[in-house]
Amino acid sequence: LLTQDLDRFAEAFVEQLATYALRRVMTMDDAAQIRAIAAASKGDGYKLRTVIENLVRSELFLKR
Repeated sequence: LLTQDLDRFAEAFVEQLATYALRRVMTMDDAAQIRAIAAASKGDGYKLRTVIENLVRSELFLKR
């Protein structure tokens, strides 16, 4: 089931990862950034290392 919509799964994963990393609940204001992080990670097949690097380099993480 998870692989049927990998893009949606990746966005949900990024949201959970960001919630853990930033120690706060993601809001609607964060949704565009979360989608951007997931989209930036798609080119590398959503590898965990790439997702984490994109999160850490994102404005969402840098503004924390």
